[in-house]
Amino acid sequence: MKRIALVWLTLLFCLADPIPTPIYHPARIAFYAIYPDDLSTKTQKRLILAETNDYEKEDPLYYLDYELTSVTLIYQKELDEKKALRFILPIHYVWGGFMDAPLDLFHEVTGTLHDYEHNEDGQNHVHIIYGEAYRTSDYLALGNIELEYKRRISPDLALKAGLKFPTAKRADGFGSSKIDLMAGLIARRGPFSLEIDATYLGKATFNAASTKRFVYYATLTYTRGPWSVDYRFASSPFNSPYPQYDSVSNAVDVAYTKGRYTFFVSENMAPFYNTPDFTFGVIVHF
Repeated sequence: MKRIALVWLTLLFCLADPIPTPIYHPARIAFYAIYPDDLSTKTQKRLILAETNDYEKEDPLYYLDYELTSVTLIYQKELDEKKALRFILPIHYVWGGFMDAPLDLFHEVTGTLHDYEHNEDGQNHVHIIYGEAYRTSDYLALGNIELEYKRRISPDLALKAGLKFPTAKRADGFGSSKIDLMAGLIARRGPFSLEIDATYLGKATFNAASTKRFVYYATLTYTRGPWSVDYRFASSPFNSPYPQYDSVSNAVDVAYTKGRYTFFVSENMAPFYNTPDFTFGVIVHF
């Protein structure tokens, strides 16, 4: 009996499934967006509902002030016990949202505004000036569809490759109109999971920036019981003399799983460019 209990306890504390959400920022989801994956090849469906708030006024480069509601379907089809295909379909709704006031209060209380005034053109408004996107009202936008192939080569290691179809429009702010490619590796060790990805971007220009050919991502996840914490790094997708464009991304996510539901929050970290202010949401597992 003690041995059975020990086995179940080991399984409980050695799960290392990452949080399958991207960095919800135009600099990330306009290109190949990384949705961290696990080692499973079983057929599964996930629906992600995420709410993102962002405010970045970088005159004269770009202006981002909006809230983003994203609904994403992730469908994985088992090919055999070692191989699977994954299909990702995101839909975005841009609107004024409701998080401006509490986020402004948070930045004021914590002293993180650094002489930078938030929402100076009014709270809960839409302002997107980014590349070819010029929007000042609510709108619905299709994201980029992605297709991925995964091959597990050992119980704790898998390789993956993917293709981004340019279904998102540049005029919506979340597309590059180019095909992108991805290659990655997933590794697990006890309660830790590590995914490393490289994307090859189609050549595109965004105001005072052009895309780099290769962008690199790393996601380190620690899971204990129903809780997961991950750290995400992404290299700059742009060549530009301006650090607002040519900047890495750093973010931390925390998630809690209860039955079929995973609740998550995401917070950006310095240098703060190419990442949104705050994201929260829920993942439904089918």
